Amino acid sequence: MSPLNRRAWISASIISSGATLLARDIAGGQQLGNRTTLGTGTFTSAVFSANGKRLLTAAYDGTAQLWNVETGEQVRSYIGHTETVYTVTFSAGERRIVTASGREMDMGSISRDSSVRVWDTETGKEVNRLLGHGGYVYSAIFSPDGRHVLSSARDSTARIWDLETSRELHKFTGIGFLRPAVFSPDGLQILAIENTNAPFRARLWSVSSGVEVARLEGHVGEIESAQFSPDGSTIVTASRDSTVRIWDPQTGRELQKIAGHDGPVLSAIFNSDGNTLLTASADGKARLWNAKDGSEIRRFSHRGEVRQATLNKNGNRLLTKWKWHGTQSTFASLWDADGGKEIMQCPLPKIYGRDIAMFSPDGKQVLITLAKTTLLDAVTGDKLREFD
Repeated sequence: MSPLNRRAWISASIISSGATLLARDIAGGQQLGNRTTLGTGTFTSAVFSANGKRLLTAAYDGTAQLWNVETGEQVRSYIGHTETVYTVTFSAGERRIVTASGREMDMGSISRDSSVRVWDTETGKEVNRLLGHGGYVYSAIFSPDGRHVLSSARDSTARIWDLETSRELHKFTGIGFLRPAVFSPDGLQILAIENTNAPFRARLWSVSSGVEVARLEGHVGEIESAQFSPDGSTIVTASRDSTVRIWDPQTGRELQKIAGHDGPVLSAIFNSDGNTLLTASADGKARLWNAKDGSEIRRFSHRGEVRQATLNKNGNRLLTKWKWHGTQSTFASLWDADGGKEIMQCPLPKIYGRDIAMFSPDGKQVLITLAKTTLLDAVTGDKLREFD
């Protein structure tokens, strides 16, 4: 069935634009009202505030922006980087934000601005500038207590920074490219992927001492993702060896191996209670699994490799990003997680930026990058309206 014949709205686009908050009833994919368009720059990432009323975006032009979600108005800009800002996120309490910057095509050379910067959310003033990476920085996050920042960069390092002094506390080497290091939920450990050479593994370090505490070894292909469970008691890894594995972070012992996909597994995450796993694979499937016994709950079939899959807060809706087989066309699909039915399908534009497809914190809305947004009749495919 053609994407234009789905029971859904479709956005057809070619030219670069900004992000569009799609005010959709995710129970049925119906439009709730006029959608809100946020800017006209090319965005690289976005994150909601905890209550979903504000949105942070990072942009190719070297800026970050704060938006009012309800009105679509820009509240504030954060200006100072001289190259692309790749990520932006709030601290706990949202008094600070952190941005990461650099030049993506530096091929390992030193960018003019491979910096991490911390800003006052309300004033827009720069509070900290963290310097030391030798390649563009593609990830920066706050520790749960807000005292530290963890950054990951093209120079194959992850670093912990003390925000009181702006000094580097620890440096971890051999980090897999574009696979960001993360904090454990309690903020006491760092988890990172090491894909430099076989054996492929994930590693755990102590935040306070910088000492390695465990290695997760067993995969025979590159590891694509590594995430803690919500309570931090286990870790899930996804690999190009077509398996998903669950580990004990205290001992590094493998607890379970799930081998059901027929191609590389590109992501694996826990749901909000840690009892269910969601995986995305190059075999064209996203799958839900019982995290306790590894049994498959449901699968969601696509016409090409599934690069990313996420669940909303309630776990009743699933959002996937996937690439049409044999083409460079990328799509986002919204699914009924309980029934396995596709509710909505939307082509993502070919732009020099990064595809954004994510749920709002309450799980009732979807944020997605679009170019010129077009509303089509779901039955005939006729164009009903364009939004400039």
